[in-house]
Amino acid sequence: SLSIARELKYQFGVASALHSVGFQNMQIGRAEKGIEYLQQSLLIYRELKERQSEAETLYRLGFAHNMLSHYEKAIEHEEQALVIHRELKDRQGEANTLNGLASFNNRLSRYEKGIEHSQQALAICRELKFQAGESSALQNLGSAYSSLGRYEKAIEYMEQSLAIARATKSRRAEAGLLNA
Repeated sequence: SLSIARELKYQFGVASALHSVGFQNMQIGRAEKGIEYLQQSLLIYRELKERQSEAETLYRLGFAHNMLSHYEKAIEHEEQALVIHRELKDRQGEANTLNGLASFNNRLSRYEKGIEHSQQALAICRELKFQAGESSALQNLGSAYSSLGRYEKAIEYMEQSLAIARATKSRRAEAGLLNA
């Protein structure tokens, strides 16, 4: 589809195909290659002023940099995505991005910042009844509080996340939480 979109000079199609190839590279563990494609996609989306697609690409770039342990770069991309999600009033995108920011800040031992992002994400996810996002926010909170030595609070959040995983029959999430 990339070659066809290029042949037709259909820039949105080119950007979408580049985004897809970038994401597929991430899925198979080739984050650096994924970043190359996503960066190309981002340039085109910005040219076309496709703000939603720009935000989604920035979000993915954040996770690609996370895969490489480039947390500062991941945060930079996520913060840009957050601005756009808020501008577009995309609440689920905002929640997902806040969860990403929480996770990356936790990895850099910025637990208070991680907690702040997690609490914002949690409020949005509960408002939207977005259980997967709610479970992620709770898990991020549990992780931050555990790192701060506040184990009772950490257990409380992890148990809430586990309850959601079980209620939604998310065996993968449940297994991850039981191994946390």
